Amino acid sequence: MLFRTYTPADRDGCLAAFDSNAERYFSPGDREDFSAFLDELPGFFGVLCDESGTVVGCGGVGTRDEGRTAVLTWGMVRADRHRQGLGRALAQARLRRAAVLAGVERFVLHTSNETVGFYQKLGFRVVCFRGNGYRQGLDRYDLELTLGDEVRRRLLS
Repeated sequence: MLFRTYTPADRDGCLAAFDSNAERYFSPGDREDFSAFLDELPGFFGVLCDESGTVVGCGGVGTRDEGRTAVLTWGMVRADRHRQGLGRALAQARLRRAAVLAGVERFVLHTSNETVGFYQKLGFRVVCFRGNGYRQGLDRYDLELTLGDEVRRRLLS
């Protein structure tokens, strides 16, 4: 697998990844938001490609709070490639990318009840919960991971 910087040629592959996950993981209107996001990237966005160069996942990372907070954005793996370790590889690649930035003290993201456990296994903790926060049956969890020396060593080793 190769994780590389997104280019406009990757747009259809990213939208295909989104579409494969839409019913279970996203809310109505999210596709339009994701499409607009791809048009005006606010930070780094990358794609995870298989050996043939096909986009199998994508996700980004940006910063806020004067660079102290790294925000994970729009992370997803094509549904037919779930449970193969690609989500973990994608998340770790994004975390590593942010961990080397000067001043980053923590990572944040928001996700649903469908994936909160995945991020907790990576060390994130829940800081806010909203039942049905995205839509009926899809709760919202705001998560945080402090970037201390131990976490930084684990990510960069």
